[in-house]
Amino acid sequence: MVAEHATSGATDELWFSRDEGLCFEGPVVLPRAMRIENIRVEPKSRSHVFVAHGLTTNDRGLSVTTLVTVDLRRLLGDAVYPLCNQVHPLPRCLVPCAPLL
Repeated sequence: MVAEHATSGATDELWFSRDEGLCFEGPVVLPRAMRIENIRVEPKSRSHVFVAHGLTTNDRGLSVTTLVTVDLRRLLGDAVYPLCNQVHPLPRCLVPCAPLL
C-alpha cells in the first residue's frame, strides 16, 4: 500500500501491490482527501488490512487526525493474485498484470 506523503499535500488515493512492488494497482479512493503520514499493517506484514493515518480538514477548517482502514480481501475478494510481467515506468502508472511465463 502506497500513497503520497503528507509533505506532498492531501490526496484521496491509495495504491496497492500484490507482488511486492512490481506492479501497483488502484487507486483506492478515500472518503475524503487527507495528508497521509503513515500506512500501517500488523507487525509481521502478513495482513491484508491496512490503516492509513493522517490529517483531514473539518468543516471549520481545523486539522483532524484521521484513520482509514482498507481491507484488500474485501476489496478484491479471495481471487488468486496474478503477477506483473513488467515494472511500471512512472510511480502513478498502472501496469496491466499478466501471469509470468
